[in-house]
Amino acid sequence: MKIISVEIVGFGKWENTTFDDFGDFQMIYGENEAGKSTIMAFIHSILFGFPAKQSSYLRMEPKNKGAYGGKLTLSETRFGTVVIERLRGKSAGDVTVHMEDGSRHGEEKLNEILNGMDRRTYEAIFSFNIHGLQQIGQMKQEEFEKYLLATGTAGSDRLLLMNESLKKQLDDLFKPGGKKPVINQAVEVAKKSRDAYLDSKEQNEKYAGLVSKMERLEQQEAERAGNKRALQIELANLERLKEKWPIYSEKKVLAKQISQQMEFPPDGLARFDQLETRFNERNHEQMQLEERKKALAERNLVENELDAGLAGSIQELLESFRVYQDRAQQLKEQETESELLARQVGMDFSRKPLDANFDEEIAQISLADRDLERGEQENRFALEAEQKEEKRIQQEVDELEGLLWTSEKTHEKEVELKKEKKQSPYLLGGAVILLILGISLALFIPGFLGYILLVMALVLFLAGFFKKTENTDEVARIELEEQRRYRAKWKELLGKLDEVLMRIASLEETKAKLDQERERIELEKAKLYEPLGLKQGISFDADMAFVKESYTKWLRLQDLKERRNVGRAFLKEWEEQLQRFPAEGDSTEEKVASLRHKLRVYRENAASAAKNEEKMEQLDGQLDLAKRDLRKMREEMDALLAAAQANSELEFRELGLRDKELRAARERFTLLSAQLPETLDFSAYPDFEALKEAELKCKEELTAMDAAQAEFERVRAETRHEIAILEEGGTFSYLTQEYYLKRDRVRELADEWMTLKLAEELTNRTVAHLQETKFPKALELATFYFGKLTGGRYTRVSFNDAKRIEVKRSDFVVFKPEELSQATKEQLYLAIRLALIEIIAEDFPFPILIDDGFVNFDAERLDLLMQLLKYRKDENQVIFFSCHKETSKYFSDNRVLVLY
Repeated sequence: MKIISVEIVGFGKWENTTFDDFGDFQMIYGENEAGKSTIMAFIHSILFGFPAKQSSYLRMEPKNKGAYGGKLTLSETRFGTVVIERLRGKSAGDVTVHMEDGSRHGEEKLNEILNGMDRRTYEAIFSFNIHGLQQIGQMKQEEFEKYLLATGTAGSDRLLLMNESLKKQLDDLFKPGGKKPVINQAVEVAKKSRDAYLDSKEQNEKYAGLVSKMERLEQQEAERAGNKRALQIELANLERLKEKWPIYSEKKVLAKQISQQMEFPPDGLARFDQLETRFNERNHEQMQLEERKKALAERNLVENELDAGLAGSIQELLESFRVYQDRAQQLKEQETESELLARQVGMDFSRKPLDANFDEEIAQISLADRDLERGEQENRFALEAEQKEEKRIQQEVDELEGLLWTSEKTHEKEVELKKEKKQSPYLLGGAVILLILGISLALFIPGFLGYILLVMALVLFLAGFFKKTENTDEVARIELEEQRRYRAKWKELLGKLDEVLMRIASLEETKAKLDQERERIELEKAKLYEPLGLKQGISFDADMAFVKESYTKWLRLQDLKERRNVGRAFLKEWEEQLQRFPAEGDSTEEKVASLRHKLRVYRENAASAAKNEEKMEQLDGQLDLAKRDLRKMREEMDALLAAAQANSELEFRELGLRDKELRAARERFTLLSAQLPETLDFSAYPDFEALKEAELKCKEELTAMDAAQAEFERVRAETRHEIAILEEGGTFSYLTQEYYLKRDRVRELADEWMTLKLAEELTNRTVAHLQETKFPKALELATFYFGKLTGGRYTRVSFNDAKRIEVKRSDFVVFKPEELSQATKEQLYLAIRLALIEIIAEDFPFPILIDDGFVNFDAERLDLLMQLLKYRKDENQVIFFSCHKETSKYFSDNRVLVLY
């Protein structure tokens, strides 16, 4: 699991701040009070909840009472990349887990991601600071084992809680001599009920016999139950002995082996080997000194071939040989470069080199060309846009002209609308008059005629009324108004069309000017191309760049010609000087080597005579010192043989190997002793077959007891039935029932107590198994890391008989933590932390957070630690908070986050 992003909404001094792209090995640097510890506390709070107000941890709520909380983005979790968001809410904050598929979850999903890890355990293992590093002296074995159990196996922390709960339940049920436990009180009540019951049945002999029989049966069953429980416990013990028998057997063999006593000096073999190596080296040195002395004694003066003057001239020539070689190498490079440039130069400038204004002319033409291209492009885009606008407006004009009436039709519609307005009032008035006349005739003229006249008047009135309600004049008026709007829009579009046509004409005029400018620039380009004899390519800038590049190479080629001439003259002069001296060989290098050899021989012979005497004196002194050293080392080697009571080196080495095997056996014996609890007793079983036979016998006895219990249940049921017949009615029956109820209650409680006891035994065995498997491995890893951190100065980390931690140095001296230097104590603490982290890495691959934890380390210790942390970064991300800038050298530049 890795932290790849930190987004703080509000926490302490930080508000609306995001830190992205965290790496596997990340440093967060800042001066004091820059906010490093705040970021570390923020990570803890988002993962495990905001601290309670009464907690020892600071909540770090913003002083302005603003938003509180933020987000962590985690990658490589068991659910892929997730975002943990925690904001102000309940005491610990409201948490939301955002998954890759877009789903959201709460605290339960976060607990799955963290695999049940709590804040206290996380800070005790994965979170470092200087205060924690200084507490190593207070760690006891129980605390170490507790961390192993709390993290070593999923659910083992619940085993510890279950074990404590079972002990409390057992104490609540029964305590020897207690009064408050439930079983103690139930037994007292049952005794009183039994006394009352016995008083009421004294007169019934048969009843007493049955009860006596029942009591015998109950007593036998109680004894059998007790024996059964004892056998079950014994069987559990036998199974555990059987499981540990291989360790016990190996321990017995080792005990017999380590019982042997022998006197052998500490690190005898290593010390003897060192002495022997030094003795051989010193003896070899003595032989070399004697050979050198003999050679000096036999050396005669050799006649020099050279004189001082000639040697001086040769010396001057040889001193200039390096310059000769450099000039020769330069000449080769110059010739190679000249050949390459000759192939690359595509133009000949020997007749007409470029003038000084060539670059300025090119720049002016290029600038004008770019400006013209930009103007042409802008003109083209604008012209295309205006032409599109002209087409769009023309299309709208055409559509409106299709909807417009002709002038004649418009005039007709206006005249028709005026006529309808004049006729409508008269028609309606006539209809009203006829209606009144028809009603009068119907009232005063009897018969069918009167009604006919009334109906005609009514029809005429209604016809006039409905004609008015149709509002034909209104429809015509609306159509006419619509035509007026069409015509106004048509005139507006014609005005816009004129404006667009004017802009198009202006743009076309501009285009003509741009075309003229293009012709002028092309003419200027042609003036440049023609003298150069170069054809115009696709790009003027590329063509001119080619010309300038060719001209530069041509100038370089001319310079190289002059340099080569000078170099050849120097080489020729030097070689002529070389020919004047007596040197063997054909090539220049062979002649130089010959002259160097002759010069060296001359110098050696000249100096040899002066130094021979001095060397002889020095050799005599060195030989005396070598002989004294050899005598002293031989005495020390003989002392080691005497201390081991060995008569020869071979016998001494055999004794050393036996001593090494004996020490390895003692260490193995100690390790096996730690894996065998003191409660296990193997003495009753001479061999493994006897243990298996005892286990088989125990299982057979338990099977027989199960059969006997079934028979007891049958007989008890018959006896109870007979007693029940005699107990019918009366006080005796009530007392009997009450007594058996109390007694059965005691038995139920006893069964419950036994069940809890067996559960406690099982949890104890499980916890012991975890301790026996995880504890030695953790100590082995702690020893490995402590040795690495101290450069091999310490060889073991263990717990003593007082269950306190201790370490052994390479010279076998044992120290308690408080006896170590502060830096070494911190190294020990880190070794134990790293061992715990490696033990649980598979189930808890959490990031390691370090807050300036190594201020007491010197450069060597810090370098060793950083190498180990880099080794762990592939399994656990490392985030290092520091105010010491020099620490950044261990991190790549993109993995150092600087806080301001």
